Amino acid sequence: EAHASGNVLLINAGNGHTMASILSGGCVVALFEHHTKYLDPPVFQDYMRLFADGEAKDSDSYMDSGHGLFYLAGPPGMASIQLIAATGPNRGLLEQTSLEVYYPTPGGDMMMTGPMGLVRAVAGRAGQKLEPPPA
Repeated sequence: EAHASGNVLLINAGNGHTMASILSGGCVVALFEHHTKYLDPPVFQDYMRLFADGEAKDSDSYMDSGHGLFYLAGPPGMASIQLIAATGPNRGLLEQTSLEVYYPTPGGDMMMTGPMGLVRAVAGRAGQKLEPPPA
């Protein structure tokens, strides 16, 4: 929430597809999609830097295994990214990089947000207090 109006790189590392977007001032300025199984963590890290710097191109050979990327406006540059947040079942690939990544969803997996919320709601109605899940 503290970074909502700043510069943020959001990554969803799904089972089949990995999506990334850059938000600046609360607006989407760039989108990226690639096939997760083709992502090598160190190379992906370097490409995310190029993406944030506005130097990645849809015609790059790296994108041969992806669906593409595009910019809606000039991205802020990696040096200006205030937060990199990652979700998805394959978010662990980011742990194999030197990127400082925040995992925002309960239990670290966005697919668990709903189920964990329901369990907390039922526990609350039963008068039980649950500790927050690990990030």
